[in-house]
Amino acid sequence: MTTASETSNTLPETIFAGGGAMRALMRAHNWSPTPLGSVENWAQSGRHIL
Repeated sequence: MTTASETSNTLPETIFAGGGAMRALMRAHNWSPTPLGSVENWAQSGRHIL
């Protein structure tokens, strides 16, 4: 289940938390036009593998 706080603009910061250049790029990327779609629509199970 997705909570209201997870659907905020900070969701990419939560999913891609931590240091490093790659995580920073992933946080900044606009995922909406990609086949994966918006981060807010990603399945909860897919969010935990990162």
